[in-house]
Amino acid sequence: MRDVLIIAFLGINIVMPLRYYFGDEAYDERFAWRMFSPVRMLRCDVDLYGPGGRELSQGQLMHVVWINLLKRGRLQVLEAFAQKYCADETAAGRPAELYARMVCPPADGPHRGICRRGLADTDRDGVPDGFNDARECAEQTPKACYEKACAGQSAADCFEQTCRLKLVDRGRNLCDGGAP
Repeated sequence: MRDVLIIAFLGINIVMPLRYYFGDEAYDERFAWRMFSPVRMLRCDVDLYGPGGRELSQGQLMHVVWINLLKRGRLQVLEAFAQKYCADETAAGRPAELYARMVCPPADGPHRGICRRGLADTDRDGVPDGFNDARECAEQTPKACYEKACAGQSAADCFEQTCRLKLVDRGRNLCDGGAP
């Protein structure tokens, strides 16, 4: 019986993290093997807007723990907050409008040349400095690696498209239905 319990315990500890690796929630690592995870260090930009585009103070609307979870890209927290906020606004007789913008770096951003040091070009060679020693550039010159990674885009456009993932765009009222 003891052997069965040990095998069951080990099985659960191996199978649970697989939900993260085969799932579609890249920013939710609660059950992942994450000793050296770059996701834990992510800091997303999160803004909330009410009626008329008025920016809402997150600190006045929710606990700091929930704000920190939002900054880690946790869409479940935004969804739960939206449900509560919209219900409270409707109950108070105010317009139920909530817009959000959540922009996060990609999980592998620290390894991408364009994301590593931003648009800095201290040696003025026309190539962002992150490509000078990026892992993705092994066996390539920084210029060739930059051209391959950005495919003819300007450095600013490549950075915005590659390093700033829009998880939630501001254009949709979250009170009008569904998940962000």
